[in-house]
Order: sequence, then C-alpha cells, then structure tokens
Amino acid sequence: MELPIAALIKVEIPLYASSGIYEVWLVNIYEQVIIVYRQPTANDYSEIKTFEPGKILYIKAFSEIKSNVNIVLG
Repeated sequence: MELPIAALIKVEIPLYASSGIYEVWLVNIYEQVIIVYRQPTANDYSEIKTFEPGKILYIKAFSEIKSNVNIVLG
C-alpha cells in the first residue's frame, strides 16, 4: 500500500527516527526532489536537506560515494 508523502513525513519518518535509523531518503518523484533526513532525535531528525535535480548527494556512512540526483530520479 502506498502512503501519501504527507503521511510518510508525519507518521513514518518519526518512527524511523525513534528507532535510531541514522539516515532516510524520501524520493519524491512528483516534485523531482530527494529529501534526506539525518541525525535522528527522539522523534524527528535534526538534519533535513532537500536535493534538487543537478545536485550531488551521498550516503553519510559512505560519503566518498556520490551520485547526481538526476540518476536517482531516473
């Protein structure tokens, strides 16, 4: 079952944070952006960045491996 993006942000993202998931990528194909959540707190993330097409992003644990947002969005 697919959840609307607003529900993912309101419900799922806090669950991931409270579980200690260090980094979450929300790929929004409709708006053509990737929202990266890092540094979990008790129920949210202290670092939230939005990457638009043409920008370079990386997984925090493997920062030497970089990718263009265009490649991820396809």
